[in-house]
Amino acid sequence: MSKTIPILTVVDATQLANTGSASGTVWMFDNQGYTGEQEATNELITNCTDGDILQWTIVAIQSDVDISINRFNGTAINDSIIDPTLINGINEPYWTSRVELAANSAGKYQYAFDIVINDTSYPFDPFLQIADS
Repeated sequence: MSKTIPILTVVDATQLANTGSASGTVWMFDNQGYTGEQEATNELITNCTDGDILQWTIVAIQSDVDISINRFNGTAINDSIIDPTLINGINEPYWTSRVELAANSAGKYQYAFDIVINDTSYPFDPFLQIADS
């Protein structure tokens, strides 16, 4: 049975802008609890299955920063496993995609997106761990 998996990215925007590195400045969470590997780190591995719906949101710990997600790419996109679409939600925009294994096999797939802070982009690359349904 498919499920919706929200994925929250929390960013120390000041530090990311100063260092350019996601290490120690970006933390990711999903609703898989500690079954998701690397929970609350910059290398979250979200466990999911074919047909699950993923929803990405982002927030900065600073209130005076314009932050967003842009330009998904990577193996999961190239292999047509996910195809994120921007949705203008009631409170905030978010990205969503259905997991589609199709001709691909279960396994770990990298994806990337840009974290945009005040019009400057910083690349970032977590993973999906897709199990057989």
